[in-house]
Amino acid sequence: MTYNLAGVQFALAQANGNLTCAASLGYADRATQRPMSPVTLMRIASVSKTVTGMAIAKLFEDGKLGLEDPRHTAASSSPGSSR
Repeated sequence: MTYNLAGVQFALAQANGNLTCAASLGYADRATQRPMSPVTLMRIASVSKTVTGMAIAKLFEDGKLGLEDPRHTAASSSPGSSR
């Protein structure tokens, strides 16, 4: 199977958040042949919806979030929150 990809990035992390492995392969821009790097920004399209849904399901499963809770309940204690 062949895919017409310009470049790809991936990272593997342990459950405790420690980064195990990361790599960038290919081109960030084919026309200029600018290579991918660990800081190359990529569009993730609708993948963030899946990640958000899984995070909500995990919080619900752990009893940290009720499905009827206001959205600021979980966001106020998240990393990077200004609250």
